Amino acid sequence: DGGDVRLEASRDGEACVVRVGNAFDAEAQPARGTGTGLKNVRERLAVHYGAAAIFDARVEGDRFLVTLRLP
Repeated sequence: DGGDVRLEASRDGEACVVRVGNAFDAEAQPARGTGTGLKNVRERLAVHYGAAAIFDARVEGDRFLVTLRLP
């Protein structure tokens, strides 16, 4: 039924900040995943950037938001 994905990229000093927001039906039954995809992203960022990269994924209202901050 379509969707709404928002992508924003900006610069904060020497860092690149990327934000992705995806609307979802908060009343729908949540999908049960294993978390492998999110774990892989965190591990890959750590390998390439160490503690200098930030990865944040959260639910806010009816949106799933991901923020990446890369040096």
